[in-house]
Amino acid sequence: MAFDSRPIEWSWTLILSVLLVVGVVTISLFGQYLMGPPNIHSARALVMLLEVSGLILWLVNKPQALLVGASMAIRLCGVLLLVTGTAGVFFAAHNWGAAIIGQIEWIAHFLVLVALVDVYARGRLSLEGVLLGICVAGLLAISFFAFRWIQMENPADFNWFWGAYPFLHIRHFAFLILPAAISAFYFAVSAERIAKCFGIVSMTVLLAALFWAGGRASVGAALIALLVGLLFVATTAHRGSFFKLLLQVLIVTSAAAAISELFSVNHPGMGLSFNHGREVADTVDAVSSGRLSIWFSVVDNMTWQQWLFGHGVDNYRYLPNRYDETVHPHSWFFQALSAWGALAAVVLVGGLWALTLRVIYMQFRIKDRSKPNDLLFFSGLILLSYLVLSLVDGNFYHSWGVLLLLPLLAACFCNFYRISATTAQSKSLASGWLYGVAAIIVAVVVQIVNVTTIFRGSVPAPNDWRSQVVLAVPYNTILVANWLEPWQQVDQNEMLRLLRWLQTYSADKYRFMLIESEMLLQEGYKEASLNMYEKAVNSAPARAKKKLIELGPPEL
Repeated sequence: MAFDSRPIEWSWTLILSVLLVVGVVTISLFGQYLMGPPNIHSARALVMLLEVSGLILWLVNKPQALLVGASMAIRLCGVLLLVTGTAGVFFAAHNWGAAIIGQIEWIAHFLVLVALVDVYARGRLSLEGVLLGICVAGLLAISFFAFRWIQMENPADFNWFWGAYPFLHIRHFAFLILPAAISAFYFAVSAERIAKCFGIVSMTVLLAALFWAGGRASVGAALIALLVGLLFVATTAHRGSFFKLLLQVLIVTSAAAAISELFSVNHPGMGLSFNHGREVADTVDAVSSGRLSIWFSVVDNMTWQQWLFGHGVDNYRYLPNRYDETVHPHSWFFQALSAWGALAAVVLVGGLWALTLRVIYMQFRIKDRSKPNDLLFFSGLILLSYLVLSLVDGNFYHSWGVLLLLPLLAACFCNFYRISATTAQSKSLASGWLYGVAAIIVAVVVQIVNVTTIFRGSVPAPNDWRSQVVLAVPYNTILVANWLEPWQQVDQNEMLRLLRWLQTYSADKYRFMLIESEMLLQEGYKEASLNMYEKAVNSAPARAKKKLIELGPPEL
């Protein structure tokens, strides 16, 4: 019989696991304020800083790399990720700086997963503590939103859609709330009264926040997870337990929907609705908010090198033929296809789906219930919900979201490969893998210099070492255009050099080609101005290209 006697087993390992997860999420999200306004790149830099710190601790504490030694498939996946991503930097990337930093980020994710498997196998990571930590982190994020809400005179009129700080966008809020709600579901089915009350209340609050945010994919992923959870109870518990839980879930979801309506805001993109205020949609692409066009733009005109190695990690935003000015493909599969090519996309995405479904399926088959098995089921359920969401959203684009899943993946891999701790230290890790960590450290330094220079508010001088680092490694080009006018006042040649740099590396390069086209026209070079205009049209996203053609070339 499932879920009858499962009190929380408090220990220092569980407490430290909770603090670890909450600390990582808090630093990744709220630490952005230390670097300037919250933005994706600052969050990525903080995640890399946390990961490299953890990897150094792992390397000095007799690393074993049990995951790498457990399976040839894991080793081949690691090599495939390394080879395709690195080759993409040289053969297929539109912005080599973004590609190489993005590739190092994913190598860091892989190494952290290997390290976490060691930690979990040694009994130094509590899976129950991880679930509790995810739940608490979600509640803390909601508390911060509640604090912002009560500070506003008219919170319902505030643009929460784009002002959901420390999240850049309200949909990113769901990337934390979704796994937190499923973690709360685990505690809601506990037989221990305190844990059960905590789980029910937390689940209600978290689902209400999810419904309030209004992402169709995240709400759908949550409902699918709840249905799979109910099916799990139906096949492992007696009938009375199932109907009791079914009633409980119905009451919780109804209460959550009612609470979300109490805090509804004046924005069509939020709240529970099918098409967010655009109820009349004449095409499937319109219903999907342009997802089909975005995905088609990933494969449109791909060369054979790009089918093999992708466009380069984090290079979708630089594609001249992309649908609009979105920065990622809004799909884990198409993100992987763009980053590493077709083979790597199938292996990595398909492998993650296979592992998740295998873990969940095995828990259905086990008749003798125990807490470790139930924990694994809910870990698999969180992974399943994240994968469902990733079919149409960019949750795997955000480093902190990936980092949140790694402890759950570590536990699933330990179960799948039956990994247990050994006393032997891996000889290869003692020296060879230090080079990988050294590369991550360099990437972290570049990221931190980049984001603190670009987002700090002031414009660096052309000869400032920080501006030179930004221009030397074009990892992030957001807001660099704000330097043009101040640099023009200092040195016209430096401004022109920056303008050409933006034309080469900026995600909006066509805009800076139009600026030069206007400048050439003002100087009387009509033919050169027209050539630059045509170059801008060819470099623009599909939507912008259509507008440029309608407007025509600049005229005096």
